[in-house]
Amino acid sequence: MDREFYGQHDWKEILCDPAELDTLSRSRSLDEIEVFREAILREATSLARYLLHRRLLKLADDSLTPHQKRVFVLYCHYGKTYKDIATILARNYTAISHAIKGIKSQRHEGKHHGGIEKKLKKITVRDLRCQELLMLIRRINGNDVLAALDFLREQDALWNDVCTAAEVRLASERAIDFSSSITAT
Repeated sequence: MDREFYGQHDWKEILCDPAELDTLSRSRSLDEIEVFREAILREATSLARYLLHRRLLKLADDSLTPHQKRVFVLYCHYGKTYKDIATILARNYTAISHAIKGIKSQRHEGKHHGGIEKKLKKITVRDLRCQELLMLIRRINGNDVLAALDFLREQDALWNDVCTAAEVRLASERAIDFSSSITAT
């Protein structure tokens, strides 16, 4: 393969958050197994959050009114402010605030009516898949590596070999910790 310039190499660009690069430079002082654990936990967390986000979008699409859907997508998906949404949808600020937060009725002893937040909270509490994903995220944030490995294996066939290798490594690490605790006593 001829190169146009001497010393030209094939480079592949990888998208990466600068904060992750900082954690990699700090994590070099950690041992190899700890870095491996962090990578598994980070991957499982990002995948679980992505699936939760997708599930929330589906629930919003199924349950919200057309106006609420437009506001929800602009607010949550694109990160627009109330004022930006009001400008885009040619509505006033109050209509956007009522769509997101709902309103309290003065006629009915301050009863709360409508609102995207209230509606989605009620739906997600009842939705089993959302509850499973939230529970999994809590377990992963508690550094439960085996739960993260099980989740990754269940989601993607490519992780089967990686998870098996990781479980062997973690089991051997536990055996070493166990044998060192026995000899210490």
